[in-house]
Amino acid sequence: MKYYLAIDIGASSGRHIVGLYNNGKLETDEVYRFNNGVQQINGHLVWDVQYLFEEVKKGIKEALKIYPNIESMAIDTLQIVKKDRQYENLMLEPDITTFQSFSDESKNKWIEYTLFN
Repeated sequence: MKYYLAIDIGASSGRHIVGLYNNGKLETDEVYRFNNGVQQINGHLVWDVQYLFEEVKKGIKEALKIYPNIESMAIDTLQIVKKDRQYENLMLEPDITTFQSFSDESKNKWIEYTLFN
């Protein structure tokens, strides 16, 4: 059976969901969830990127404990960006969307580098 990890970083929380096909049906298992929120720095609302990165790594570790043979993963988030100088028109646009399929060797190297460095 093949397992896939989806990481969703939303405005107020993030989650790690493992998906798999079982008897022709897609099944999902939420394996990790964390809080998210903005901080005010120098008059701007910003995400704590270091905190988010640490939570993403924790969730990957949890997913691998339960599903050690994850084939690939995807990370998705949205960012609010200003459309003009007056901040009058805000819009949502994709910030990070990554999909990578791994060979066993490259997956192991990536996991070791990302999670343990």
